[in-house]
Amino acid sequence: MSQNRSPAESQEEKCPTNRSQSQTSSPNQPSLHTDDTSHLCNDGEFLEDLYRQMKRTYSETDHLIASTEIPNPPHWVAKPSISPNSIYNTKSWTVNSENDFFNKSTVSQRYSMRADAILCALAFNHDGSNFAYAVSNNVFLMRSEDGSLIKAWDNPSSIEKSSLQTRVIQFSNNSHYLALGISNDKILLLTTDTDDSPVVLKGHKGQVSSLLFSHDDNYLISGGYDGYLCFWDLTQMSLLKVIKHRSDPMNEISGKSSVDGKIVSLAESNDRKFYAVGFMDGIVGIYESSFTKDIMKFIAHDKYLFGLAISNINNVLATASADGTVRLWDINAVAVCQRSMKQHKSIVMTACFSPIDANVLFTGSKDETVVAWDCKKGLPLFSVEFHENTVFQVAHHPTRRAFLSCSGDGMIGMWDYSLPEE
Repeated sequence: MSQNRSPAESQEEKCPTNRSQSQTSSPNQPSLHTDDTSHLCNDGEFLEDLYRQMKRTYSETDHLIASTEIPNPPHWVAKPSISPNSIYNTKSWTVNSENDFFNKSTVSQRYSMRADAILCALAFNHDGSNFAYAVSNNVFLMRSEDGSLIKAWDNPSSIEKSSLQTRVIQFSNNSHYLALGISNDKILLLTTDTDDSPVVLKGHKGQVSSLLFSHDDNYLISGGYDGYLCFWDLTQMSLLKVIKHRSDPMNEISGKSSVDGKIVSLAESNDRKFYAVGFMDGIVGIYESSFTKDIMKFIAHDKYLFGLAISNINNVLATASADGTVRLWDINAVAVCQRSMKQHKSIVMTACFSPIDANVLFTGSKDETVVAWDCKKGLPLFSVEFHENTVFQVAHHPTRRAFLSCSGDGMIGMWDYSLPEE
C-alpha cells in the first residue's frame, strides 16, 4: 500500500517576482547552509566530499581501453524482474502518494545495482535501449532492459579510486558517442559501437558540468564551473570557440553576477531555436542557437541553481534549486514563472521531463527521494524512497514510462511506472 503524506508536506509556493536587467534592486548573495554540511562548501565545489577526488587530474599518457569484461563488476542488489510487477528486491523501498492509484504495482523497481562508489550522473541513449555511468576507473555501457553489461572501458593507469567520478555524462543523438566530464577540466569522448581510441578534449579551466550534442552530432557544447562555454568540432576533434562568462558585464542582473559565471546546466529547446544556460547563483540565460547574443536573462532562484531542463513537448523550462523548490517557466517572450513547487525537504539536485507526457516532471534531492510531479496542477504524483544519500540524477526513458535514479549511496535503480487514465 502507498504511504500518504499530509497536504502540509507538499505545497505549491508562490512564484517569485520576475527580476530582469531593467530593475535596480540587488538581491543578497545567498550562502548554502544545511544541518549536514558534509556535501557542501563555499568555494564552488559545492559537494566537497563528492568532488575531493576530482582534484586529481589525468596524466598526459592516460588511455582508456575498451573491454567486454567487467573490470570491477557492479554488485546486484535485485535481479531483473520477469514481470513489470514482480519485485525481487533485497533492499527495501517505498512509494508515497496521496493518490491511491500509485503503489508498488503502478510504480515498480525493475532492478537495482550497487557500484560501491558515489554515483552522480547517468544517461539513456537515444532510444533507451542502453544507459551509461562511470565509477572509479571504469565507464560502463549497460543494457536497459535487464541491467546487463554491454561494454566497459577500463583505465589501466594507476589513478586513485573514484577519480573518474563525473558530474555529467551524455550520449550523442545517434548514440555513437558517449561524452563525460573527467578530471577537473577535461572531457572524455568514447565511441560505443566501434573500437576507436578514446579522445580527451581539453579547453576548460575548471570542472565540466554540462554537455550537449548538436542535432547532427557534429558538434559538442560543454559548460563548466570556469564559466566557459566550449564549442567542439567532432569531425576534427578540435575546439572551435570559447565564450567566457567569468567577467562578462552582460552576465550581471540587478547588480548580481553569476558567481564568476559558474555554469551548472545546459538545455536545448525542442525546436532547436534557443538554449538555456543555468548559472550556479540562480541566474538563467536564454540564448539563440548561434550563441552570438542572449535573448534574456532572469533570476530563477535566490539560492544556488543545481539543474534545469526543457520539455521536449512544450518548451516549458524547469529549474531545480537549493531552496528546495522546482519552478516552471514560460520563456516564450519574457520569463514568467508558472509554478513554484515544493515537496522535497532539502536541496533539489536534478530535474527531467517525461518526453511522452507533457505534464510530468521528475526531480531528485538531497533528501534522498525522487518525486514525480503533475506540472498542470503543481502537485506531486508520487515519491520514491529507496536511496540512502543524495539523489544526484534522474533520467527518463525516451519512449517508455520508466526512469533511472542514481545516488551518493552508490545505487542505481531502474523504475517502471503507470499513470491513471484521464
